[in-house]
Amino acid sequence: MDLTPSAQKLFDKIVTRNESRIVTIDDLITYKTYQEADEIIAAIKELIAAELIITQPAINHGRFETEIIPLGGITYGKGTKKPLSSSTTIRRKK
Repeated sequence: MDLTPSAQKLFDKIVTRNESRIVTIDDLITYKTYQEADEIIAAIKELIAAELIITQPAINHGRFETEIIPLGGITYGKGTKKPLSSSTTIRRKK
């Protein structure tokens, strides 16, 4: 399935952002005009139909949002900037 140029550009942006932090639909449409937001939402729908991204509910800074995860991307924890796939060991000071 061929993607439109706007959908391909958005997918590249999502993949780049997902490497360092959670990506949500709200982050992508914040400070955009209604027309720009509609174009972004149409591109997101196209990417979901092409099975390049999946969406899931998430809590980001105390707000319920929709997290966007690219194919092979990182899933982040609730309200954290760390991925769920990494493990952290807490050790006591001696």
